[in-house]
Amino acid sequence: MHPFLQRGKIRLGDEVSATHLALMRDLDTALCSDDEGEVQACLDRLKSRLPRHFAAEEAEGGVFDWITALVPDRRDDVRQLVDQHRALLEAVSELSLDTLESFATRLRGHEAAERVLIKTALAEAEG
Repeated sequence: MHPFLQRGKIRLGDEVSATHLALMRDLDTALCSDDEGEVQACLDRLKSRLPRHFAAEEAEGGVFDWITALVPDRRDDVRQLVDQHRALLEAVSELSLDTLESFATRLRGHEAAERVLIKTALAEAEG
């Protein structure tokens, strides 16, 4: 059984899962808080966490490696997500209060696309 599978369910590495939750928490807090200091702290954490999160997904043995090994026909879908990583990393480096909402929409859409691809890869692998 692949390390990303545990009793038939997706189990991402602890680092990827924890970082994902922290990213979404910071994003939600930044969008909802009226405290400028808190918002800025969240933006700063997003800027430092997102590159690590994407690197873990793209690493050898990471979720993208797993998808490609499990369902080679999904290689182009993985490449599109990696390309989105590059664009999101560029956007997060310039993240500000003015760009936060559009960035949040893009990041949430990207993360949703990753979840769909993982579920699709599992379904296709099971045949």
